[in-house]
Amino acid sequence: MARLIAVCAAIAVTANAALLPRSTALADDGIGIEPTTVQINAAHRIATVTVANHDPDTHTFQITPYSWSQVGGQDKLEPTTDLLVSPPIFTLISEGQQIVRFALRNAAPVAGEIPFRISLRTAPTDTVALDSGVQLRLGFSLPVFIASPQGGAPKLTCSYRDVGRKRVRFTIENSGTAHVHVVHVRFSDAQGNPVDSPTTQYVLPGGSATVSLPASRPVVGQTIDATITLDLGLGQGPIVKVVVQRAS
Repeated sequence: MARLIAVCAAIAVTANAALLPRSTALADDGIGIEPTTVQINAAHRIATVTVANHDPDTHTFQITPYSWSQVGGQDKLEPTTDLLVSPPIFTLISEGQQIVRFALRNAAPVAGEIPFRISLRTAPTDTVALDSGVQLRLGFSLPVFIASPQGGAPKLTCSYRDVGRKRVRFTIENSGTAHVHVVHVRFSDAQGNPVDSPTTQYVLPGGSATVSLPASRPVVGQTIDATITLDLGLGQGPIVKVVVQRAS
């Protein structure tokens, strides 16, 4: 079971995430992908993704792997050869399927998890015409996580800032050795009005992410109580209650 440590305002919360099914994106029409998160570990050194074409047209796809980091709360992607992809290019007829395999080129990391993203796009010559006449390439981006053989755990520190226009900027930093996926944030503003906002933000090891949330009134004081719902890549995981510091 995955172990999470959330540390906010000197309060530590430990939660275990149930091993729930991974999300999928296989569609009845269009392009389907299953699963939507790729995980590689010591027990499963090769991961697979199934791409299905339910469109009436034939499509050619290209897959490009990127190393993934977070700098100043922003995602940074750089092309990489560290993640092997087979096949990197393939063509699917209508109702065809392709299994794509992923593996780490070198030995698995020891210190912590390594994140990647893969870009799955139709070829430059393979476009979809919109009613406006604009030609559009289909594209998808999937996260890939290489787990450390020694395991790992996120360690979260949270803060917030009132930014005006009835919004609060909620920042989550991760000094641990595994990612988290934030899917929901809940707290109350200064007048007790609830803020209940779905979101989708990955927080990588050593990285941070910022969520901008509506607040009917400013959030005042030094701290607020909040709950964040996390998805550790295995389906919706724990709800963690934290005390969030106000940023200076």
